[in-house]
Amino acid sequence: MKTVALLSCCGLAALAHGDIVFSDGNFAAGTWTTETYPSGGGGTASSSQSVGTGNPGNALRVLDTVNASAGSQISAFHRYGSTAATRYDPLTQGAIGALKFDLDYRMVSGFGQGQGLSVALKQGTFVYVAAFSVTGSTGDWGHKTASGLTAASFSRLDGGAGLPDFSATAVPMRFGFVTSNSSTGSGYSITVDYDNFSVRVTSVPAPATAAALLGLCALPRRRRA
Repeated sequence: MKTVALLSCCGLAALAHGDIVFSDGNFAAGTWTTETYPSGGGGTASSSQSVGTGNPGNALRVLDTVNASAGSQISAFHRYGSTAATRYDPLTQGAIGALKFDLDYRMVSGFGQGQGLSVALKQGTFVYVAAFSVTGSTGDWGHKTASGLTAASFSRLDGGAGLPDFSATAVPMRFGFVTSNSSTGSGYSITVDYDNFSVRVTSVPAPATAAALLGLCALPRRRRA
């Protein structure tokens, strides 16, 4: 009976992965890339390290400029990292159970609602966004957090159908955030500093392999008298 009980427990065993955190509070040159997605009359967006204006330390300064024609819009994906160490690969690191994003923001110049702000990831050729909000224009530091995000929490930035793939066989992905602004006929620019970027990836425990189960569940043999 003891042997049966132990093997039953081992049969439910899983190979767990610890949480993985991607973070940056320095924004050194080459660490971040801005990809722009204009529509209508369009616009531009850029980002660069801003020394000493962070919360504290350095910040990533983002400038969104919208063209004057009605219907102009600019969206920009600010992508963290360019190396294998700054991306998440489900094939080797496990299926994703949930994501948690954190980011500080502060208006530098502008008006109204500031910049639109969404947490984001890029997988393959598509950018996916979630948890839209605005930075506001108070000039005070604010904090954005979005937790418990699953694949169903995201939608494609281009408005197309489809969700990101969080399964264990998915292609790698990179994380970041999207800023956006639009115009009803007047051109303008908004500048916002961002700091303390963080993404926590909680992976799903992988099913135990037969070899792993044998190692976990092996029982010492009794010597015959």
